[in-house]
Amino acid sequence: METDRTTQQFFGREGMESQTRIARLKNKLLDTGRGRPAPKNLGELDMALAQSWKRSAGHGVDRGMERLPHEAIDFATKDRLNEFLLYEWDQRMDFYNAKHALLADHGAAIFYLDRFGAVFSKGGNQELIRELRGLGVKFGARLTEGFAGTTALSFLTPDAPYVFAAGEMHYAKMFVPYVTVAMNFEFKSSKNMAQLVFVPMGLFSEHFITVLDAAYYMEDYHSKMLSAEAVRIKDTAMEIAQKSAVILIDRHGHVIDCNNALCELFHFHNNDIVGKLLTSFMPQMEGALQLMEDGKSAKLNLLAQGRECSVRCNTVTQSGKVMGMVLMFDQLQQPGKAPAPPQGLMHSFDSMLGEDPSFLRAKTKAMLVAQSPSNVLICGESGTGKELFAQSIHGASPRRHRPFVAVNCAAIPKDLIASELFGYEEGAFTGAKKSGLPGKFEQADGGTLFLDEITEMPIEMQAVLLRVLESGAVTRLGSTRSTEIDVRIISACNRNIEECIGKGSFRSDLYYRLNIIRLDLPSLRERPGDIPLAAAQFLKAISKKLDRDVHAISEDAMQILTACPWPGNMRQLRNAIEAAANVAQNGVIAAADIPEQIVQSCRGDAIRSPGESPSPQPVCAAFTDPIASGMMEIPREGVAMGGILGLMAKHKGNKTKVARELGVARSTLYKMLESGHGEGYGGYEEQRIRELYTLYGGNKTRVAREMGIAKSTLYRKLEKINLE
Repeated sequence: METDRTTQQFFGREGMESQTRIARLKNKLLDTGRGRPAPKNLGELDMALAQSWKRSAGHGVDRGMERLPHEAIDFATKDRLNEFLLYEWDQRMDFYNAKHALLADHGAAIFYLDRFGAVFSKGGNQELIRELRGLGVKFGARLTEGFAGTTALSFLTPDAPYVFAAGEMHYAKMFVPYVTVAMNFEFKSSKNMAQLVFVPMGLFSEHFITVLDAAYYMEDYHSKMLSAEAVRIKDTAMEIAQKSAVILIDRHGHVIDCNNALCELFHFHNNDIVGKLLTSFMPQMEGALQLMEDGKSAKLNLLAQGRECSVRCNTVTQSGKVMGMVLMFDQLQQPGKAPAPPQGLMHSFDSMLGEDPSFLRAKTKAMLVAQSPSNVLICGESGTGKELFAQSIHGASPRRHRPFVAVNCAAIPKDLIASELFGYEEGAFTGAKKSGLPGKFEQADGGTLFLDEITEMPIEMQAVLLRVLESGAVTRLGSTRSTEIDVRIISACNRNIEECIGKGSFRSDLYYRLNIIRLDLPSLRERPGDIPLAAAQFLKAISKKLDRDVHAISEDAMQILTACPWPGNMRQLRNAIEAAANVAQNGVIAAADIPEQIVQSCRGDAIRSPGESPSPQPVCAAFTDPIASGMMEIPREGVAMGGILGLMAKHKGNKTKVARELGVARSTLYKMLESGHGEGYGGYEEQRIRELYTLYGGNKTRVAREMGIAKSTLYRKLEKINLE
């Protein structure tokens, strides 16, 4: 049927007279001659109607029905709404909303039918939609001839823009008050669908036909524009991809398409991922989405689906507008060959906890700079994850299979830091090993050297470090020969480094060498929404470690956790969860299980809901340690066994563990011991060294490890107590 002919015959000046003629024809065929062939002298339009009516009668459709039968409901409709179809529907939603508003203004409603003729969506005039729902036209209702009889759907052909059926043209009595208009409808994932518009006969006019024309051509244009957007992205992919595995995503992060190489690499099927949000099956790709949002392109190295890959992320733009992104995956290892693990790493970007935007921005930036050889300065309070970021950057960098060496500048005695960093030759000083010893720079050659608490480095050593960074070579103590090194420096500080420069305790020229790329990590109180997420993850790991079935945190306990300002950040939160998990009953951490000092720290603040931000907290120059910052004097009175000496005994002299339990830096612990706060410790330490020396038969490596000190420090102490 042709639209123009239908329009002229039924909606011209003699429209209502035509309705009368059609009713007489239907009565003649169906009431008096059921089963009798249609007269041969009927016109083309009348013949098509007659044949449809006959088919409807043959299906057993009740001509007098006033509501669709229960059998018309297809309960499998929802199951057929695959993720791809819903994705494509969402892509067109802005247009559909506009179209529905246009139809609603003219008293019409539209129903979208899948390839089985079942309703899966609707829009338009809500009053008419409710009226039709009362007739059984609702989700899952099949409006095909076999259930609804003749409607405009009966005359829809692939080449017709849209076709009409009005009043008496319908077979069933329930549709006679309406005009139905059928239009073709398809998505890439779903073909042979249709749209069926209902409008009351009294509201139908030639103006409404103009409205339908506008809606039809708007939809056609919108569909082509969407296709053009996808084509633009695909064309870009074809220009830059050869043998790579490729995923194409739109500007919202949904997968448009992928090639066979991608499916083979990750054992996907195209239909499994097209239409899905990229991060729903590759969460480590959130950095790529951030790149696209910023209109940037870059290269990332990451572990995707168990495979080590290099991913080229190319943002596609047109006229300055982001259209989407082309992601090309190149496997770095041969199939079947396990990638060598990065050296000295415990953390990666995948192990990071956090969904707060400020945290994700820092993470995305870190993922980007991982590919660069430039030095990085990480600033943040203690416990914010500076070493986690440093390890993750190294692990995602081209240096990942080379050493990662970490040095805590605050933990090395002032007179030993040079030998620790640059090494020494035989005879360089009393107690030096006969073969000499390479320093941390040489150990990290080809890899990454992480200098933690860089602001604690003595000012005189900063000049030496600067010279090494500028020359790219180190000279061991006691040697005149320089050794070239290739080391990337990642440094970190938990103090205000600019203030240190202003006070003269840190060199500005060294700062400029280290601060090429800066990462500022947000504190936990600046991202309170991440506290429940982190607490749950910590609880899972700690329960396994303690071999206790503690699997949940009560609402009251979580309110306390989210209200705490957490000056120690993630480290303090983890310790609090571990303390609570040790005493929790019935598998749930209750408010009473939270350590008292945590509860006390919250009493100044009103307990707030998990999503609510805490009031701002003042941050001093030394974020974590009031003693180290000089804001609190070190007590001078001796400490009983319940204090530092008690902790020393508990941890068998291991200062690292003692400092961790006290919640202070090791440098602060040393200051406390030297100040007399740990009066009596000297005798305890000497006795402990002698015991371990005897126990391990003079093995200095094991003694140093047990004491939690460097071997060079042990040598000094052995010399001091005349043990060797």
